[in-house]
Amino acid sequence: MIEVLIVEDDPMVSEINKSYLSEIPGYQVVGAVSSVGEALHFLKSHQPNLILLDIFMPEQNGLSLLTVIRQQQMDIDVILITAATDIESIHKAIQNGAFDYIIKPFKFERFKQAMLKYKEQSRVMKEEDKLSQEELDHLLLEKRGIVGDVILPKGLAKNTLREIWSYINSKNGEEFTTEELVDAVGISRISIRKYLTFLEQIDVLASSCSYGHIGRPVTIFQCKDACDRNVKPYILN
Repeated sequence: MIEVLIVEDDPMVSEINKSYLSEIPGYQVVGAVSSVGEALHFLKSHQPNLILLDIFMPEQNGLSLLTVIRQQQMDIDVILITAATDIESIHKAIQNGAFDYIIKPFKFERFKQAMLKYKEQSRVMKEEDKLSQEELDHLLLEKRGIVGDVILPKGLAKNTLREIWSYINSKNGEEFTTEELVDAVGISRISIRKYLTFLEQIDVLASSCSYGHIGRPVTIFQCKDACDRNVKPYILN
């Protein structure tokens, strides 16, 4: 679970950030503060993985918090969510290693894009000991929005995922079971479960439990809204 601290002086925007994060699996809000001073106090006892940071706040500019985080070499990533559009602020944020920079007012899709990119980078950094040049290029270029495809978890193959997705997409939103997918694709149930778990993690599938005629639980899967957009980066050539 990726722990997030929200640093935002506008209560409405802070609540929007919390609400949006609740829609993206893998994230947990561990705190919300309204000033740089409160954030620094929070960081004395708890270090989240990620900070969603505003710039225009009372007393101190949000960029000063980013500077402190870098000077003290805290292992914390930062995404700026701010109305600041001046080149100086943007340049300083990039110089100090901000993962992303989202300009207010923003739409959920832009927010979600940033969070999914961050989650993918976090997964790769946690799971891999080394990266090839190709894998590193994908990671860096995807972060910058230059390429569309991303790295699949170990044990998953793009061609197999493409075949699985072709079947799921052909259902046109209808429910299906693991066994139906096994029969359609022709690989083992254990392997299919890995792909289904992955598709749930990237917010493509929703699952629910149903009971068959003999009372045994059966997991039912169904595509979520806009699922095609979420899976495409993983199956593009």
